[in-house]
Amino acid sequence: MVRRGSRDYFTLPTRPLNFLICLPIEAYRMDLRPWIDEPGIIAEGRAVLLARPTPEEVQAILQLWEKPYVGRSARFPFLPNPSDFSTWLLLRLALGAPYRATLGIRFRPDGRLVGSIGWTGWDPQARTVWVGDLAVDYSVLKSIGRQWPAGYPGVAVDAVTALTGFLFERLEVETVETFIAETNGLARQVARRAGFREVGRFLYPVPTGPPVPAVVFRLSRC
Repeated sequence: MVRRGSRDYFTLPTRPLNFLICLPIEAYRMDLRPWIDEPGIIAEGRAVLLARPTPEEVQAILQLWEKPYVGRSARFPFLPNPSDFSTWLLLRLALGAPYRATLGIRFRPDGRLVGSIGWTGWDPQARTVWVGDLAVDYSVLKSIGRQWPAGYPGVAVDAVTALTGFLFERLEVETVETFIAETNGLARQVARRAGFREVGRFLYPVPTGPPVPAVVFRLSRC
């Protein structure tokens, strides 16, 4: 533990680092679920649908994550370089389910892709999972205009709420966690509005620079 300013940070976040450990194919093949292997909708929000991305949507997600206003904050803390993300995402899509998955966020009325979201580190014995990969394409949201329900909390909150409901009901987890860079105030606000509470802070090691202060949020089954 180290102190920066008035805060203490853990420096060895073993569980978040496990995000990058790939399980052997044999380890997850026995547990594959039809509802995550087959194309189609796996969760519904008020105005969004979460689905395994089509090949066209995969390319759109790659392009989204390389946009300047998404890139650095959305990729944190996995990959420092946009050029690395394509390989990383394609491997997640091909090898991860059901222990990890990246989904497309679609606008419910017409199916337009508006972003991405996903989970990783599912532990069926501990009944825990981490969520992330959240990115929203604001250029698409502008084209949608005002076609949102009254009192709508926003695409990000809607998608997070839909995903956590799916994880509680279908993967039967008891705890969902996420961690966010301290500087990403918008993502921290989304987590709080989706019901998460702050439970700790740590310094995430980055290969290309100094550790990045991060905040851990948790949501438990009611």
